[in-house]
Amino acid sequence: MASSASDAALAGAGLTFAIIAILALACSGFCAWLADEKGRSVGAWLFLGLLFGPLALLAIVGAPVLVNRQDTDSRVPRTQDTSTQNSQQQAVSQAQNLTSASAAGIRRSRVASANRTPSLSPEQRAIRAANRARREELQQRRVQRRGES
Repeated sequence: MASSASDAALAGAGLTFAIIAILALACSGFCAWLADEKGRSVGAWLFLGLLFGPLALLAIVGAPVLVNRQDTDSRVPRTQDTSTQNSQQQAVSQAQNLTSASAAGIRRSRVASANRTPSLSPEQRAIRAANRARREELQQRRVQRRGES
């Protein structure tokens, strides 16, 4: 009777181990597949899925998609073609340019309102600087003429 109880305990432990092993293999497979879809290292996520199971699966689900990786083959997600990716990159760069231009305009308008002078373009600044230099040069000539007389 004691041997049948220990046999049942061993069978229960074996069944538990089998369930855990199947769960770990399934998680490692899903982790590797998701890692491939997201442009990440398949081998590393396969190992992490085998070692940590559902926790690694949650981690790779929450991980962002890597569009371009320098250390691999510059993968793009399989759901996008390169023309879509290029248009998205152009849209992002245009948005960044607009943001920086508007931020520069806001800074320029704040400085202008603080100085009580209108905001000037670079060309207008260059013209004003040249005029200022010319006025200073004329003033120096007048001073020299007065000194000679």
